[in-house]
Amino acid sequence: SAQAQDTGGVVMTFGLQERLETTSNLGLDVTNRGRTNQATTNLSFGISSETQTSRLAFDMSGVLRAAQGPGHSGTDFGFDGPKLAFSYAHSGANASLSLKAHYSDADVEYLRPLENFLDEDGHIVLPEDLADLTGTGTRRSSGLNAALTWGNDAPVGFGLSAAVSDLSYRNTTSPGLIDSRRTTLGASMRLDLSEVTKATLGLTISRFEDEAPLSSPRNTISFDAGLSQVMTTGTLTGSLSAAKTEDGTKLGFSVGRDIELPNGSLTASLGLSRAATGGTSLTGSLGLQHELPQGQITAQLRRGIGVSSDDTDSLTTVLSLGYSQTLSPLSSLSLDLSYAESTATATDNTVTNTSFGATYSHALTEDWGLNLGYRQRMRDSDGVGKADSSSVFLSLSRDFTFRP
Repeated sequence: SAQAQDTGGVVMTFGLQERLETTSNLGLDVTNRGRTNQATTNLSFGISSETQTSRLAFDMSGVLRAAQGPGHSGTDFGFDGPKLAFSYAHSGANASLSLKAHYSDADVEYLRPLENFLDEDGHIVLPEDLADLTGTGTRRSSGLNAALTWGNDAPVGFGLSAAVSDLSYRNTTSPGLIDSRRTTLGASMRLDLSEVTKATLGLTISRFEDEAPLSSPRNTISFDAGLSQVMTTGTLTGSLSAAKTEDGTKLGFSVGRDIELPNGSLTASLGLSRAATGGTSLTGSLGLQHELPQGQITAQLRRGIGVSSDDTDSLTTVLSLGYSQTLSPLSSLSLDLSYAESTATATDNTVTNTSFGATYSHALTEDWGLNLGYRQRMRDSDGVGKADSSSVFLSLSRDFTFRP
């Protein structure tokens, strides 16, 4: 994304990446369909404008692809993966406004759930349609959200939010991929009990609709309360949540602690959650970041109750490990391991995805970078079977930044 520097103003960023890749069983089919060779040109453009009180940003990207292998007649050329993102944020004397919009259109065969679905902090966010995200076809995702807060510098603050997200599919081979829309409205309140203690309350109303036969809209009302206290070595938190769904009532409780370490940070939480269909599960999270003399180690573990593409509960577990090491002033090595498990609480059907990667990076010049890597992926779905895929890639990339 385009990032304005501290001095503010308008910044334009152009990105270019040339990539050669060969992959076995690209679509992670139970029966290996063979090897796919592809050459891609990844193009991106971003523009941002920043002042002391506001920031406006627009980003777009896409992939020019030449591929040959299963499902292709000779060498196929095409444009894939267009993405658009818009954001606006404004902070006033005692209030703030945030607006965001996104759109993406991707070939299901090229989507990699453990690499393509990351939040702003680089954490894996499992998509709702993870269990059915296989085969071929096109997946379209779009969304809008807005948030308004006021009383930011007062002992009592309030907030309102609204969001709508859409998932739609074209020519897909997986029967579980069904168009859907989710609309959400929320209200919140913050109360500063002291200089170091804060309480929060939140109310959310959501409506889910899909095009499955005989389906009807599903409404959910959620309430949550939280308490946090800043301590000399970090922050102590606690939360309670309850949600009334079409399947029953969900309940949750957790306590957490953030600790600043001499060479990094540690975050941890532990709780219990009751799914709408019954059954109580242990939930929690653990995050570690440790700086090495010439590298870094990161670890993330999260376990909680989420929702599937049909708006039913699923118990998800995500583990990610990362290691990076500087080999020389111009080169570095990085390793990553990710594991994600999603279990439908109503049926106990489980889908697991595992990914391991190793990448060697070398700075050819001040602006050009070379990456050579290997990735192994595995998928195991109850009632479907196991599949694995491996790939080797070589890429050359550069970013161009301008100030008009």
